[in-house]
Amino acid sequence: MEYIWVDDMVEHDGIITIIMRENRNSNGWVTGTYVWQYNCDSDTWTPLAKACSGAKFVNNRMAAKISYADCINPHDCVALMRYTYTYDIVQL
Repeated sequence: MEYIWVDDMVEHDGIITIIMRENRNSNGWVTGTYVWQYNCDSDTWTPLAKACSGAKFVNNRMAAKISYADCINPHDCVALMRYTYTYDIVQL
């Protein structure tokens, strides 16, 4: 059974941004974070990031820093895999 839990959330002007993490071993634990926004006025969900390696709120919680991991040696065993990391900053 897989579980997803909320790591953090913030609300700005009726839009709730939620960082969620999935408890599963997918690609060496590097694709289990999701960032979604819920608009309270329109009752709609919008994904900011799916299956990324991590996310956190930055800039006084006015932005989300979303990290992505790319495996640089995908043919090695999971214990020896190495990754390069990139990130995007999304203003909320």
